[in-house]
Amino acid sequence: MKTPRELILERHQAAEAKLEMIRAEDLAKYARASAAQPSGRVQPSFSLAAAARNFWQESLWPWRRTWLGLAAIWLVLLALNLATNERPKVASHKMPPPDPELMAALREQRRLMLQALEPIAPPPALHPKIPGPRSEQRQTMILA
Repeated sequence: MKTPRELILERHQAAEAKLEMIRAEDLAKYARASAAQPSGRVQPSFSLAAAARNFWQESLWPWRRTWLGLAAIWLVLLALNLATNERPKVASHKMPPPDPELMAALREQRRLMLQALEPIAPPPALHPKIPGPRSEQRQTMILA
């Protein structure tokens, strides 16, 4: 008795010849089609006109109503801006001098701000006391 693997292999070997014939026919069709085309003309790989047309067809043309709406809105905004273009009026009257009490309070506030923002000086570094020899140390006893 044959194994399932051998049965499948026999079926595929019978189909192999048919597939080779189909491949040969397809290859012949492709060769005839390429021979019929004029081979002297080389297709350009990049064309600026083709790129611009492609950009127009894929990016702008499908959204033409949206682009037109945005352009209309910008034109309306430009017209409104030009219609309401007013120049600022220069003040013709002289401002009164500031109040002296207010100026004194502002000077005091500035002085306090500068004082608060001054860097704090670090404390002077203390030199550590180096102990002397043990023979010179005193022993103190606390009696309670």
